[in-house]
Parts: sequence; structure tokens; C-alpha cells
Amino acid sequence: MTTNLTLQSAQDKFVDTQAKFKSLDERRAPLSSVFLYLLSRSNFVGYERSSIEL
Repeated sequence: MTTNLTLQSAQDKFVDTQAKFKSLDERRAPLSSVFLYLLSRSNFVGYERSSIEL
């Protein structure tokens, strides 16, 4: 029971922190998320291509 409770509080803290960062980063969020998305996509595609060549 106690472990479940601490897990819940940790989760709540995490969500709280996420919300704070979200509000803090609201203006830059769209641009950076798009950039990160493109970056991850290009990395994934490059990895896929190299593994196919092997």
C-alpha cells in the first residue's frame, strides 16, 4: 500500500513538473518540438537505411 502511495505521489510530482515546464516553454514549444521530431525522424530513417544495406 505504501509503495503504491509513493508511486502515486512521484507520478503527481512528475506531472506537476511537466506542466510547469510546459507553461514555461509555451512560446518556444512548437518550433523545438517540430525540430526534435524532424531530427528523430531523420536519425531513424538513416538507421533503417544503414541496417538494410548491411
